[in-house]
Amino acid sequence: MDLIHLDDIAFPCIIGMYALEQERPQQLEVSLSLGLSLEAAADGDFEATVDYHGVLCDVQFVAQRGHFHMLESLGCALARLLLRPPGPAELRAQVQQARVTLRKPETLGEGPTPGVEINRSADEFIPTCAEPLRGIVAEALVKTRTTGVYRLLLSPGTRLSVGSGSSLQLIAGALRVADVEVAPHTMAPRGEVTAVVGAQGATVLCVSRPADLDLRAPADDASAVRGGG
Repeated sequence: MDLIHLDDIAFPCIIGMYALEQERPQQLEVSLSLGLSLEAAADGDFEATVDYHGVLCDVQFVAQRGHFHMLESLGCALARLLLRPPGPAELRAQVQQARVTLRKPETLGEGPTPGVEINRSADEFIPTCAEPLRGIVAEALVKTRTTGVYRLLLSPGTRLSVGSGSSLQLIAGALRVADVEVAPHTMAPRGEVTAVVGAQGATVLCVSRPADLDLRAPADDASAVRGGG
């Protein structure tokens, strides 16, 4: 098994059990190891590997929008995200193994640095799927008491309304929110918005606080049907 390493990742985010940790961002250190065959990529096939920049952007989005209480929850969400089969419009290889290491160097001051290491393989995780609206499959990656992380697989032409408690980030495909084209691995505008999916479909990350999905059919879209949650 070949490995891709992404080390020395660091950014501020809200994470921790204590009240002060939920009020003030602290530095989070992240290391990732992705296991897959890189034989085809060695011949110059970009679709036979992963997009390093995209992975970094998506990891940071989940961590910073989630406001997690526990490193364990965030680590599992990231591992499951990295191991999912490619969704609509994603041009990348399937990752077979993932190791996610998270550390909080500021938590204990001059004391030891707390951290977790999550090791998972692609066949260990079967996501909980729902169809909250016609044209959408929602895969639950992690759902805690306060935060839900979902991967949304959107069919071409889908229209949906997103509540202010949900943050969206486009992974692949075409997504227009409030007449703004969202670039891949970029967060969509916040607030109560209506999104329209392009002709290729789209793969989208959704972080919801509170944890339940807040997706609805647009008020002027009589063809959309509300499904299970």
